[in-house]
Parts: sequence; structure tokens; C-alpha cells
Amino acid sequence: MKKSIIAVCIALLIAGPAMALDGSGLDMSGSLKVEGMTIENNQIRQQMTGIDVSSAREPAMVSQIVLDGFNLLTTYKVNDNLSIVTELDAFDDYIFGGNTTNTITTADASTTVDVTNPEVDWDQAYMQIISPVGVFRIGRMSQGEWGTSFANNESSGDFIAWAMPLMDKKIWIGASYRKVQENDNTTDRADDDMDEYGIGVKYTDENIDAGIGYTFYDYQGYIVLADHALIDGGDDNYMHDGTVHGFAYYVDATFGMFGIKSEVAYAFGDAEVGDDLDNADDTEHAITKLDGTAYTRVDKDVDFLTGFIEPSVTLGPVKVFAGFAYLGGDTNPYDNTEGSMGFLKPGCDWGRTALMFNNKFNNREAMGGATHGALNADQGNLTPLAGYQAWYLGVDVTPIEDLTITLVGATAVADDAPKKDHYIAGAYNQADGEGVARLTQQHDWEEDYGDEFNLSISYDMFGGALNYTFIYAYLSVGDFWLQDDVPGREGNAVAATYVAEDVWGIYHSIKVSF
Repeated sequence: MKKSIIAVCIALLIAGPAMALDGSGLDMSGSLKVEGMTIENNQIRQQMTGIDVSSAREPAMVSQIVLDGFNLLTTYKVNDNLSIVTELDAFDDYIFGGNTTNTITTADASTTVDVTNPEVDWDQAYMQIISPVGVFRIGRMSQGEWGTSFANNESSGDFIAWAMPLMDKKIWIGASYRKVQENDNTTDRADDDMDEYGIGVKYTDENIDAGIGYTFYDYQGYIVLADHALIDGGDDNYMHDGTVHGFAYYVDATFGMFGIKSEVAYAFGDAEVGDDLDNADDTEHAITKLDGTAYTRVDKDVDFLTGFIEPSVTLGPVKVFAGFAYLGGDTNPYDNTEGSMGFLKPGCDWGRTALMFNNKFNNREAMGGATHGALNADQGNLTPLAGYQAWYLGVDVTPIEDLTITLVGATAVADDAPKKDHYIAGAYNQADGEGVARLTQQHDWEEDYGDEFNLSISYDMFGGALNYTFIYAYLSVGDFWLQDDVPGREGNAVAATYVAEDVWGIYHSIKVSF
């Protein structure tokens, strides 16, 4: 299930004012994109023999051509006040060639697609009503986009939304209701619905785009916290009966030669967390820590924080920028706080670098092995659970109007790397008596994700209708990816069996827009 970052639900309207077609009519826009990519050593952690680092296996190289999808956005305008908007996507992450059967697995290994009948998704279908008291939109529409791209995770959601323009449409105020999950069709949790309510304000002028928003999350159902199973080695955990308040702001402004981009999201509240779907408050569901003491997960305080700031200076065709980005981490499943902002999956669409913050190569969930993922990976991976602190420096050069060359370097560490006392020993007897093996660790994990360098080129042709993009990325990996297996570390009971190999990738794309 896709989740939105704080306050994005109100951005549906205030970020996208009413369509403007004269009279009745039909307006269509869209794109088709093809990508080619090569990446070496996506797994990072390579097995070696004994303590001889030179015996590590040769890094694996993967090359793919991917049809990143055909997108079509259609607006059917009935009259000046009424319209219907639909959006469809087809061939998302469709890999050229597939396999010998009639199905292929998408590049992120999330779904299987029938080659003879590729999947078509209707992402949006909503009505828009322009009235004297504001603009109303009702239906299924885009969500997960708010302010800058930093915390974006585009998906679709079911909304009733309203917005009102002020000051010649420089200011928009808005409110929305989102039905996240309806459980009236079930017998055991008929009243456990999940709802979100949002309000916000957006201001746009020639040199500034800014907004603030508030969202109230009323999660009487449950959310799977699959990340925690990676820490304690057991089943997925579930967050029940959550009431969370979220606040967010963003700003994207220029003042002469100076610019500033920033976005911050913070959420707090409380919820119940447990191993069992229907018994989150069951005290029988205890776990044993390494020190032998029992711990029962019941009530948790929710405390999420993420944000970034990026100042810049532009001198003619050269723009220099620097930034700091933060995603709060929490790898301790035993305390009374749920502090991993990765739970809300922000930033999947942010790609300040192409490997650590991956929105280009189709390996975001698999990077570093099945239990890791890139720093902006989806829920169910360790890196979003550990969070990050990242610093970066770069330069954009525009020698001619339609050509931009970008160099950027970044370094990042985990905000809360897994600790050895976050792991429990022995077996955990659930209510049905099933024993679940647990992981043990000898040391705290290292916090260093690594250092990355990118060179990218973007060239627009035919008035911007055709774009070609090239990216070369190199990641000098840190020891975080080795988990507990740091070669030569004193105190290891057995010789480390893994070594971390650097990662590099080349990415091309060509995109036609209309």
C-alpha cells in the first residue's frame, strides 16, 4: 500500500489549479519513455573465502532496456465549470525481452506482466467542479506530491478535496479527505477504517513557491511494518489504532543570484504495535532480548522527522548548490517510540544522486541485497528504517539553452544503524506455539553508507518535446552494507565472509512528451 508524506493530500488542489479550456472540449497530454541502464555490483556485499579479501566473487553486471511507460492524461471539459480528468499508464518498467515464457518480471521485481497483454493502470479518474465557493475534486487522483521533489512518492488515492484561490490565484487554501482503507466489508474489523484529513495554504509568485500543511491520520486499521522483521528476525509487525498529526512546509525561491530550496515534514502521535494482526495488545506476544529480559510491544509514541535544505548561487550559465538531507531512523523495535520516518516512505521520487538516492536505475529495492535497498527505498528494507544524514555539493552548467551538465558529489551515514542489542536470541513462541528463529549479531553495524559521484547530461530537442538524459554514477561504498561482517574486526567469533565492492552505473533515457 502506498502511503503519502505529511500534508500531501491537500496539495492535490492547491498545487494544481483548475484546468483552463475554452468552452467544452478535450485536452490530452502525455509521454513515452525508454531507458537503457548498466549497473555493476548492485548487491554490494560479495562473499569471499575465509579472510582473503582477494577471493571475493567478481561483481555481477546487469544491463537492461526498459520501457518506463506510456502515460496519457486526458481532460474532458463539459463546460467552463465541469470537467472529468483521467490518467492511464501502460508498460511501466517493462523490460525488453522478458524471458522465454509469455510473462516477464518488472525491473523492480514487484510484479509479473503478461507480455501479450501488458498491464494498463487507470491512475486517476475524478470530476472537477468550479463553483463560486471554490474548486471541488472528487474521485481517484494523484497523491504523494507536495512542494519540492524531496519527500515525494507519487501514487494514487481516493479523495474529496476543495480549494479556494485568493489574491488573483497567488494564494490557494485547501482541504481534503482521503479514504485510505475501508473495512466495512470485513467481519472482524468492520469499524477499523483508515482516514486522512488535511488542510493547507500555498503561495506562488514570480520568484517564490511555498506552502504549509497539516494532516491528521486516523488509522483504526493496521499498517504492516515489514521493516521490523528485518531487525528482530520474526514475522511482520503491525501498527494499529494510530492517531498521528503531521506538519510540513516547503519553499523554492530565488532572490537575484541566490536561491533556496527546503522542505521539512514532522509527525507525532501514538499507536499500538504488535506481531499479531488482530492482537496488537496481546501481552502473550513477548520477545526475549539478548540480555534475557522480556519485552512486549504495545503502545508506541510516533515521532517522525525528515527534511532538506539546498542553497544555491547562479553566475551566468553556472549554478553552484550544496545541501543537507535528513531522514530520521529508528532500528530499535523494543523501545516505546516509532521514530523511523521511512515508515511513511518519503522521498522515493527524489534522486539527488543516482545510486544512494535512486530514482533512475531499476534496483532501488534490491540495492545492497534483499534486506537493504537504496536510501529512498520502499518500506520493507533496512535503509529507510535506519534513515540517513547526507551532505552534497554540486554544479549545474548550461553552455547553451537546452543543454545542462551536472556534477554532484555526496556522502551519507545512517541516522540510526542497527545495534547488536536490537537483535533477540533463541525462539519466539507465538500464541499458536510456532517457533521463529531469531538473528544474533556480535557488533553494532557501521554507519557509513559511502561517497558517491555523478555526472549527468540533459539535452532538450524539438522545443522540449524530446529529451535525452545520460548519467554516470560511482559509489564508493561504506561498511554499513557489510552488516556485522567487517573483515578483520576484533572479536568476531568466525572470520568475516563478505567484502563490500564499489558500485558503478550508466543510465540513458529518451523521452517524448506531448
